[in-house]
Amino acid sequence: MTMETKNSIFEEYKAAYWRSDRKEKGAILDAVCRVAKMTRKAAIRKFRTIQRKDPTHEDGRGQKIVYGADVDAALKTVWEAGNRVCGELLHPSVGEYVDILMRDLDVGGITTRKRPRSFGLMSVATMKQRISGLLLILP
Repeated sequence: MTMETKNSIFEEYKAAYWRSDRKEKGAILDAVCRVAKMTRKAAIRKFRTIQRKDPTHEDGRGQKIVYGADVDAALKTVWEAGNRVCGELLHPSVGEYVDILMRDLDVGGITTRKRPRSFGLMSVATMKQRISGLLLILP
């Protein structure tokens, strides 16, 4: 039996498996194990894997994105204003750069409330990683 055949068996039973109670799940597992020639525990794991990948069953797993593209764009502006120094030198003075850019220049990208707070919370290591990412993007 090919993996494609096994996947089609699980796709056929997945909706019924997820909405059933314990007894019905046992019957579904027995049927799937008999047809797919799998152990019971392997079938349970397979249903769980399919459920995690299914976009209709969002369970909020994974690390939350803290610094997005907007923070990277603002960091690039601050980094270029700071003469493209390394992350260790830029980190202590980011607040000053943000204040100066907001006061003197009409930089619309930095004026939102999230970005200056994000820079204050960003660690030195994260700032170094973000700046090294900017170096890869620059021409």
